[in-house]
Amino acid sequence: SMSSLSSGEEEEVFSIVQGLTQLSVALKELESSSAATQLSHYRDIPESVAQCYTLMYEGATLVHATSTKFTLLGKVDSSQITKLGKDLLQGCQLVSTGCIAIHDNATGCARSTRYHARQATLRIVHSVIQLIRVFVDNDTHDLDQAAPKTGVVWEACNVILEKRLAMGNRTAMRRDLLTYKLECN
Repeated sequence: SMSSLSSGEEEEVFSIVQGLTQLSVALKELESSSAATQLSHYRDIPESVAQCYTLMYEGATLVHATSTKFTLLGKVDSSQITKLGKDLLQGCQLVSTGCIAIHDNATGCARSTRYHARQATLRIVHSVIQLIRVFVDNDTHDLDQAAPKTGVVWEACNVILEKRLAMGNRTAMRRDLLTYKLECN
């Protein structure tokens, strides 16, 4: 609970949550469709887009590993909450940077590709916010919620880590077409 944090640590944790919330808002404001977009690739993913996915993968790896430590050490040592919270923020920033770069018109990514990247990134950021809130909200002293919230973070990260994210224009468009087909049937 926050009562075990010093006022300086408490301020740092609030700034971490605020940073994550700002990331979430920035991601929600991203424009998935743009008339100016020229598709630069279909079957093969260009190097610039591959680097975006690498950033997202590295961020998801950091968030996945840190969320486990955060939950285990947060129950025992409140000073770890701020240190590991910063690592969680950094991981979310890496994932978000990759996602925002995919939204750049220069990458030539289709609306479907942008949508899937944004959804995966938002899931990670939101799940991390919920995990941190278990430890910092004054009205939520129920640390038994930490384990399920960590599982939600893992699942959100696994979309990227297990390559379930539709990567590239072909895969993303195909997934959307098959989804529409299923809905039409």
